[in-house]
Amino acid sequence: MPFLTTHTFRHLRLTHLARAGWKLHEIATYAGHRDLRTTQIYIHLSGTDLAARMAMTVAETDRKIAAIMFGPERENDRQA
Repeated sequence: MPFLTTHTFRHLRLTHLARAGWKLHEIATYAGHRDLRTTQIYIHLSGTDLAARMAMTVAETDRKIAAIMFGPERENDRQA
C-alpha cells in the first residue's frame, strides 16, 4: 500500500477540482494559496486529462465556426 498522508488527500482534492474545470485562481483561493505557483505544485493532470480537455475545446471551437459559416440553423441540422 502506498504511503498516504493528509497532504496526499490535499493534492487529490485540488487535482479533482482542476479536472472539474475550476480555474487556477479559484483553486488557489479554495486552498488558501497566495501564489498561483504553489497551487500548480498540487495539481497533477495526466496526459489523458489534457487530451480530453483539448478534444472538448476543439469540438466546441468547430461548432462555433460551423455556426458562423453556415448559420445556427444549419449547424444544428449537421449535429442531427
